[in-house]
Amino acid sequence: MTVQYICVFCGSSDGTDPKYLQVAREVGTYLAKHNYGLVYGGGRNGIMGTVAKSVSENGGSVISIILKLCAVNDKDNESKGYGEIIEVPDMHTRKALMHSKSVAFLTLPGGYGTLEELLEMTTWGQLGIHSKPVMVLNILELYTPLKTLIYSMVDNGFIKATHKDLIKFIDEVDQIKGTIDDYEHPEDYLNFKWDLKQ
Repeated sequence: MTVQYICVFCGSSDGTDPKYLQVAREVGTYLAKHNYGLVYGGGRNGIMGTVAKSVSENGGSVISIILKLCAVNDKDNESKGYGEIIEVPDMHTRKALMHSKSVAFLTLPGGYGTLEELLEMTTWGQLGIHSKPVMVLNILELYTPLKTLIYSMVDNGFIKATHKDLIKFIDEVDQIKGTIDDYEHPEDYLNFKWDLKQ
């Protein structure tokens, strides 16, 4: 059976509540048991490392896409991550490769970098560069303020109503597969294309 990969965006910190790491482990187990591989930004720390370790320990495939600069400056090999390791020269190449190798995107708790990755992939979907599901696992309602902000932007005319749910907010790990299987991309997107194969 061919492995389909899900790209997971998340933080390199543990967070303040043990629930964050607990759910990260559950996500890794879930992906492996449903024959999903993991694409992520490398590293062994925080939410990122926990998800990757869990996928790997449960027999799943992992692809770590890391910046060459991080690899060069990493004396403890903490950036290397798990599974197949691919080094890339810059952030855009990293995200383009994450995109090309994945059938869907899942966001877990994280900081600025996680938000940037989530919103860029959402924008690419809006532009028609891809038609893949973009999900947020809203652990402990961390992302509820973001959902409220997006809906406010819709109400104020800055996001089309038909694009309101480009980001699929889910509450439980076991909603991942169903959200992917049932996903329908909005038809009123821009047909913007470029070569994302690196």
